Amino acid sequence: AIQGKIWGALVNTVRDCARMAHIHLTGLEREHFISCLACLPSLLLQHLQKLEPIYRPELLSKTQIAAIQGCLSESDAELLWKSRNRPFTLIKMMGAILHRNGRDTKKLAARYNGGDRGENLSEFEILTYQAAQINERNVLEMTLTLFCNQMGACERIVKSSVPTSYTRHTSRFLSMWCFTLPLVLVHSLGAVMIPVVGIMGWMLFVIEEVGHVIEDPFNVHCMVAGSGQEDELRIEASLAVLRGDSFERIPASQPALLEKQGNFVTDAEYETYEFHDDWVKSRS
Repeated sequence: AIQGKIWGALVNTVRDCARMAHIHLTGLEREHFISCLACLPSLLLQHLQKLEPIYRPELLSKTQIAAIQGCLSESDAELLWKSRNRPFTLIKMMGAILHRNGRDTKKLAARYNGGDRGENLSEFEILTYQAAQINERNVLEMTLTLFCNQMGACERIVKSSVPTSYTRHTSRFLSMWCFTLPLVLVHSLGAVMIPVVGIMGWMLFVIEEVGHVIEDPFNVHCMVAGSGQEDELRIEASLAVLRGDSFERIPASQPALLEKQGNFVTDAEYETYEFHDDWVKSRS
């Protein structure tokens, strides 16, 4: 289904964005960006889901709360809860972090061992690093654009419901067909007609109900609550996985990072290519 493809594309984009953030960003800018990224799927799902007094009275489900736990500061949470579109605000916050990272000239100079203002770099090195910096920023910005497109596609699914007249007409037709079916079968089947009509009516009305469920896949929890199938499309199940994928430091090989592998924030500088240097040394 198209909704599965859109959410699958979102999952892929989150992982790709996390990969680039670990490589191209440094320090607390990297950590803040990754923390926002880990929260994005949960807040987007909450944005798409509707409150329901019996089956979903809370703003966030337990799975969604667990996925964003410890990622947002108090000021972040305050900004998000005041906004009218939380996932879009989160994407704007990620863009602002990229903007802040690109304007910190001292940090950029230190990253390339250029002294306080790049005085230790040759003109060739400056041009090379400048091109790399522009390319990294553009690629990450394009990823944020993809998030906006995917969010808009998900919103379109939720808001583009089947016209009520079509649904009512289908229901009326099925009701009339099922109620008149016994008149056709009673002479040929006799008493067997009763279970046959019951089974056929059940099958047709279930197909209609499945159509209603598929129409709004992000709110399946309202349809089958208590059945153990609230996350039938495995959407909420992906939230914890995406958080783990966002924070994972591998292939960074520093012992401190490997020992604490998991969901933690660190301002330590690390490179993700040291495993390649070790491989080259092993071949020489």
